[in-house]
Amino acid sequence: MGCKIEEFQQEQRKRMRSVQDSMDVLNGKWKIPIISSICCYGKRRFSDILNDVEGISNRMLSKELKELERQLDSFHYLPAFSREEPKEGRRTGYVHAVYEELLHEQKPDAKFYLCGWKAMIDEAKQRITALGYDRKDIHLELYG
Repeated sequence: MGCKIEEFQQEQRKRMRSVQDSMDVLNGKWKIPIISSICCYGKRRFSDILNDVEGISNRMLSKELKELERQLDSFHYLPAFSREEPKEGRRTGYVHAVYEELLHEQKPDAKFYLCGWKAMIDEAKQRITALGYDRKDIHLELYG
């Protein structure tokens, strides 16, 4: 009889840990609307999420996406700024070097969300497909 009680208690602890982990991730004003935007549509660019989540600023969305990356193993937010001054936690330079460095040793399942000028997007599509990814995994927003 004691064994069943211990099993029940262990199962309850596991359930409570799951609830607590979920609460830790969803804590805050913006997490649920951001996750809803991503999950509802599947393919979301930064600007799409910004438009979906009423009242959120660029800076806050970026902060929340970075926090989600820290909390969720399968979520990655990797902005690259070609004209920005170097800052801690921010990659600078051309985007090609960023994804090629990340994908150098292994080929994880990935979706690519790119925004930029046509020449940069065309080069990125060529390089990403050369790495073995399907064109359907590349989503883009053209400038100009």
